[in-house]
Amino acid sequence: MLIYPYMPLEQAINNGIPTENGYYKAANFDARRVGWTPPYLDLVGAGIMITASYPVYAGDSLLGVSSRDITLGELARSLLSHLTDATGSSAVLIDSKGLAIDATDPVLAAEIDRVNTEAGAAVLYFRTADGIKRLGTNDAVASESAELNSAVESLLRQAESSSAPTVRLDIDGRRVLAARIERTGWLVVLMAPQTPST
Repeated sequence: MLIYPYMPLEQAINNGIPTENGYYKAANFDARRVGWTPPYLDLVGAGIMITASYPVYAGDSLLGVSSRDITLGELARSLLSHLTDATGSSAVLIDSKGLAIDATDPVLAAEIDRVNTEAGAAVLYFRTADGIKRLGTNDAVASESAELNSAVESLLRQAESSSAPTVRLDIDGRRVLAARIERTGWLVVLMAPQTPST
């Protein structure tokens, strides 16, 4: 195992057997393509991260896996900032189960950072209390935004029953649009401001 920038293996945080670690198992060996870990909280304080892992072959012989850790905050905010404007739209990035990855709304972004940092793991979800129960995990935490939690719950139900790359809903006078990121299964969710009632 080689680490860049260089660090002796005994000083690495996750220095177990490499083939048993999530970053190794994330590689898509069957298709010989990049695979992705689920989002996780970096142990040294860099925020929510993801690891992209690529299996390296010589003919039919596996030589190893090349992995790259990516900090999601900067990447997601760059992507999401292009989707919102002065009209009051907001955007969030979630995984396929509703795990909160990032948000353009500063209050939501701060909640993601605060809850995950306090838990020492990526645990904040945009899900209702019932949705959290269905996850079957004890450490999941629902966001304080009941409106967003309810919207995401509806989106996830519709996304599960459809193979379409986009989902569109009108919820309580707000247009909610979601687009699936094919390689990761994540959803970019855009919530337009409430439309005036007629």
